[in-house]
Amino acid sequence: MRTDTGPLRERFALLGELSDAHWLGYDVDGAGKRETVPGPDSRIRMVGVARPAADALRAALDSRPNGERFEEAAPLGTVPAPLAPHLPERTGWQENTAYDLLVLGGGEDGAAVNDRADGRFLLHEGRGLVWFDAVFLYA
Repeated sequence: MRTDTGPLRERFALLGELSDAHWLGYDVDGAGKRETVPGPDSRIRMVGVARPAADALRAALDSRPNGERFEEAAPLGTVPAPLAPHLPERTGWQENTAYDLLVLGGGEDGAAVNDRADGRFLLHEGRGLVWFDAVFLYA
């Protein structure tokens, strides 16, 4: 379990300053292997929860990336066991696929600029949290 925010700021700059982070980062294909350096074509998953600044969260929810509004997301499915205690709510999350692309480095028109990343970013206004689950391909 990681609690530092530097790598999150680096990958998800659009989220702004984050605090109270609890996240995991690991090689999806190398889970359980004893490698210390990701191999070629590694898929690195970053998954967790953090608290963005209140004004940044509100601004994100008020935005309409690519003309789309945030909509209620389906309840979170399977959450990695170490993260479960840090998710006070499994419902009440909001999502917007155009926002996902923006956070991952997509263009204003929703066209993906970073074709080596895929992920979801769910916002919870009541709890003031962002849930992220992204996979980056390193070739």
